[in-house]
Amino acid sequence: MLTPEYVADNIVSAVLTNQEIIMIPGYFAVLIALKAMFPTKLTYILNSLIKLENAMEDFKGREKKD
Repeated sequence: MLTPEYVADNIVSAVLTNQEIIMIPGYFAVLIALKAMFPTKLTYILNSLIKLENAMEDFKGREKKD
């Protein structure tokens, strides 16, 4: 899990260095590059193997404040 401090530090650093895009965590950039190299069918198979399509299945979100 990413801590708020880690995310904030990365955002501040990106703003100070005029970065237009920030990837948090950083290894996502590698994953996106790899995904672009794979055929669509292989990407679908890999997503199914790691159950990526179910990643948000149990997501609850924030509770509404009254």
